[in-house]
Amino acid sequence: MFSDQDLISPWAREAVEYLYGTGVTDGVGGNRFDPKRSTSREEAIVLSKRVYMLFSEYQAREIEARSTVLASRGGSRSPQIEKLKELIPQEMGKPYRWGATGPNSYDCSGLVYSLYKKIGITLPRSSSEQAKVGTYVAKEDLTYGDLVFFARDGKNINHVGIYVGGGEFVHAPQTGEVVKTSTLLSGYYANTYYTARRVIGG
Repeated sequence: MFSDQDLISPWAREAVEYLYGTGVTDGVGGNRFDPKRSTSREEAIVLSKRVYMLFSEYQAREIEARSTVLASRGGSRSPQIEKLKELIPQEMGKPYRWGATGPNSYDCSGLVYSLYKKIGITLPRSSSEQAKVGTYVAKEDLTYGDLVFFARDGKNINHVGIYVGGGEFVHAPQTGEVVKTSTLLSGYYANTYYTARRVIGG
C-alpha cells in the first residue's frame, strides 16, 4: 500500500490507511506515503482532523460510560436521598444549641448525626470524626446528601453541613442562628471549605 510499510508502527498504519481512503495519498507514482520524508501540509491537516475525530469519539464514549456509572450510583442512593429531602425541610429554622441532637435544636454535627440516623446511617457524633467516614468527594463532584466540612484555621475541622445542590448546603451555624441554607460559592464558607465525604452509597 505504501513504501517501506514495515517502518510504520502498527498503531500508525490505521492513520496512513485513512490518508488513502481520503485520496490524499493514492499510492501511485510519487504520491505515496513515505515515513522517511517530511509530512506534506495536506497530509498533516488530514491526519490532524483524523486525530480530532478519534479523540472526539473516545471522549464521547468516556462521557457515556461516566454517565452510566453516575446513573447507577444515583439509583442505589435514591431511596435514602429522597427520604433526606423529606426530612431536611422539617428541621429548617430550628435554633442552634451546642451539644444538641434534636428534636427541637441542634449543633452542626448533631443535625447531621440525627438526620442520617433517620435514614439508616449511624455516624460518629463530632464533625471531625464524621469527616473520617465514607469516601472523599471533590468539590466539583458534590451531589445531594454529601457531607461538607469546614476548617476555620485551614487544618482542623470545626463545622459540617449537608450539601443540597446548587452550591448550597444546610447546616446549624452557631449560637444565635438557626438551621438554614448557606452558599459554598462565596464568602466565609467558600473560604473555610475543607473537604467533603459521601456516606450515602459511598
